[in-house]
Amino acid sequence: MSEHLRNCRNCHWWIANEHVNDNGRCRRFPPAVVPDYTIKKVAMMSGKSKTLIDSFTGDQYGVFPMTGGSTWCGEWTEQRHNERQLLQQDEKERERKIEEFETRNPEASRRLIP
Repeated sequence: MSEHLRNCRNCHWWIANEHVNDNGRCRRFPPAVVPDYTIKKVAMMSGKSKTLIDSFTGDQYGVFPMTGGSTWCGEWTEQRHNERQLLQQDEKERERKIEEFETRNPEASRRLIP
């Protein structure tokens, strides 16, 4: 029955993330630009700490929105399986190249982790 639902899981633009429960990335539109930032914890008067954005580094990178497979939007498109397979192969190749880069340059990947 889920194949007839118009949700992200059954949309042409959605690519599931491997090893993540029913989450994926929507490729309907270009990635959104997200600034890189540093975080600091501040002790509040109540004694609890609060996490705040300390500063923006000036670095920016693009991110495709991550969604759950059961969510939906107004841009749902029927799957085109041949094209989808090519997109998935391309995504796996891109992730492999990123992993190779991070293995060769471990200091570069630490900058991306807040």
